[in-house]
Amino acid sequence: AILERTLPGTRVHRLDLPGAGTECARPASLSVPGMAEDVRRRWLALRERTEGADGLWGLFGISLGGMVSIAWCAAYPEDFGRLVVVNSSLSDLSPAWHRMSLGSAANVVRILSTNDGVAREREVIAMTTRQCRDVEARAAKWATYQQDRPMQRLNVLRQIVAASRFRAPPAIDTPMLLLIGARDGLCNPACPRAIADRYGAP
Repeated sequence: AILERTLPGTRVHRLDLPGAGTECARPASLSVPGMAEDVRRRWLALRERTEGADGLWGLFGISLGGMVSIAWCAAYPEDFGRLVVVNSSLSDLSPAWHRMSLGSAANVVRILSTNDGVAREREVIAMTTRQCRDVEARAAKWATYQQDRPMQRLNVLRQIVAASRFRAPPAIDTPMLLLIGARDGLCNPACPRAIADRYGAP
């Protein structure tokens, strides 16, 4: 809603990765290109039933979603007129300790080991943002999402495996913008800079 208000005339559609959100009952793919194919199939169906869908489409992906977006645009450069990737990394461009810090890895272990939904979301918030004013209220709200559409631990692990194996495609023809959180606690800012350098993207 904020993005639509900020960019008048823009319509935002959200598609979850396999194993998450609306797709929580399905297994997560063990490959990033596999995730891209899955999301693309659902996007093609969405495009068919969307009024005015012949206009310019853009793709926006964060972290693992950014990797999926890169794989998608590498395979199907005609699908989107613009690509925006936020705080992502690629296995052959950045060392593992930049892609996920030791502190973040310890947080992930704690997140996966607890059955307390609010405590789990509190850890996620601590790891992913510094701009949350009321952590307890946000954690409680996010915990209800997990109750409604539970993300299985096995799917989290499958996503981690897929992300760890994804390498930079030879070329990205879709115009791409990289956005970086300069104090991102999960992914070192050097990682998206490496992607920008690899593809000559701003």
